[in-house]
Amino acid sequence: MTGAAAAPSMDASERARAVWNSLLEGDGAPRLVDVPIVVTPDADGLRRGRIGLMAHAEDGGELGRCYVFNDEWYPGCATTVSFSHYAPTLARVLTAFERRGE
Repeated sequence: MTGAAAAPSMDASERARAVWNSLLEGDGAPRLVDVPIVVTPDADGLRRGRIGLMAHAEDGGELGRCYVFNDEWYPGCATTVSFSHYAPTLARVLTAFERRGE
């Protein structure tokens, strides 16, 4: 895991909170982090160019709002990826869940 130093004895939810807090306290520079989180669509939902999500630790504790942007863009990113499947795939999965009432 890059980013916040997390003690190996922390469980997944504690690690997620530690990393989330380090991102909030950071300088805004992009960082690669690798911790499990659970996301649900938030009030912003699916908007042109981005998907608004609420992030939660595995134990259900709320972490905060996050976004998935088209073309792997993020605030401060100078370039985009010419093809990325992340945002379109997530948008279709969330739309399917909504249609199924999930």
